[in-house]
Amino acid sequence: MKNSSQVNILIVDDRPANLMALAETLAPLGQNVVKANSGEEALKHLLQDEFAVILLDVQMPTMDGFDLAKIIHSRPASSDTPILFITAISREEMYVLKGYSVGAVDYLLKPIVPEILLAKVVIFIDLFNKKNELKQQAEKLQAANKYLQEKEQEISRINHQKELILNAVGEGIYGVDAQGQTTFLNPAAAKMLGYTSEELIGKSECLILHTDFINNENHGLLCPSCASLQDGSVHNYEGQFQRKDGYSFPVEYISTPVLEQGKIVGVVITFKDITERRNIEQMKENFISFASHELRNPLTVILTSLKLLSIGIYAQNPEKAQRMLELALEETERMIQLVKDLLDVQRLTAGKFILNTKLCLASDLMQQAIHDVQSLADKSEVILKVDPVSVQVSADPKAIDLTLTNLLSNAIKFSPPHATVYLSAEVIESRERLPRSFQSKISLPCLLFRIEDQGRGIPSDKLEIIFERFQQINVSDASEKKGSGLGLAICKSVVEQHGGLIWAESVLDQGSLFYFTLPIQTT
Repeated sequence: MKNSSQVNILIVDDRPANLMALAETLAPLGQNVVKANSGEEALKHLLQDEFAVILLDVQMPTMDGFDLAKIIHSRPASSDTPILFITAISREEMYVLKGYSVGAVDYLLKPIVPEILLAKVVIFIDLFNKKNELKQQAEKLQAANKYLQEKEQEISRINHQKELILNAVGEGIYGVDAQGQTTFLNPAAAKMLGYTSEELIGKSECLILHTDFINNENHGLLCPSCASLQDGSVHNYEGQFQRKDGYSFPVEYISTPVLEQGKIVGVVITFKDITERRNIEQMKENFISFASHELRNPLTVILTSLKLLSIGIYAQNPEKAQRMLELALEETERMIQLVKDLLDVQRLTAGKFILNTKLCLASDLMQQAIHDVQSLADKSEVILKVDPVSVQVSADPKAIDLTLTNLLSNAIKFSPPHATVYLSAEVIESRERLPRSFQSKISLPCLLFRIEDQGRGIPSDKLEIIFERFQQINVSDASEKKGSGLGLAICKSVVEQHGGLIWAESVLDQGSLFYFTLPIQTT
């Protein structure tokens, strides 16, 4: 039985005695010698095994050595197998050339000299072993290359997934090395900071981003990323980041050290813009201050009026007593309106205000709003004029009435006696009819509402903020004119939920114009 260290040697001769003699001659090599007594039998062995060398007798019946050699070398599996021709016939040049032409590598003449045969066969065994070693090494190398390719593909896939995650994360993420230089940043960070990746990578993030530490002598201790590089701890911080355009914005960020074999090699910083959160916090503070002040004042008036009445100080002056009751009622109504406005704002901003839209005639909405504020106009001696337009819009009638009455009430409140407040509307089909800054933001066609008063006007620096909550215009007769500071914020929320826009135009002492749009449904 062949063992794993042996190679195969094929000997082909039609005479058994010759086969036996060749096998005995090759025995000292310790290899696996396979005998075949015909060309057909030799081919059967070649189909089953691989051979280091073939010793082939030239003179055989049916298929001689030349024909067999042609067939052997025509097969891809045995095309490189060396063949030694053994002959007792001729050494003529033409005969030898014929053997070489069919793939022989050498000729041996009978009688064979064993030492010469063994020396030649040993060379071919050595070549065969080296070829197999190279083949095995090539297979190992191919397997290693395949493994590396698979690992590279896996690393590429992981890196791609990491990149997708970094790109999808809404928070800014960037990294710095041990020298504090930026090594990467995700798109969210680039967008918030106004830089491209190329502009930041390789630069000091401290010098570029958090300039609030640069001039501080304790910069290394105060800067979270520097602190993480020094002590290897996670640091949280709220501060300012500076954009490329010089604008600073508040951020909350976390610096986390990156360790490699216990050594700090960098820091990863995750940050988010907290401008909105700061605004909400400020609004909460404003609300607490506003509510405590606005509720305390009418309560004080109500309490004072009721106390004076309860002790009978106006018992002999019924007109004065009546005025005290009216004052208490007015302040009560003011408190009720304030609470109503607060609830409306809360529902609108929390998304709990559900529009109940239906097709409405704009003229009906306008006439209803005029009717709602007529008593206030009469009391203020202000004239109301309306120019209705019969156009259908898809709207929530109650919400639009709330908007119109808020705007009309403000116009009446800030108009002098005998002034006129105008309410009109028109269909807009061309962007040129709109202010330039709103032309790209409004869908056409739309219905444009216009409320005009002849009051004192609004300072230009207040026009951008009057639609924010708790914003009030300072007026000389504040006690009489001041509202809740929520009405215009309510109007803005209602209009925007309808898909429209609202804005104001004004010149001091020349009155104000308030506009808002509603989309017109087209079939």
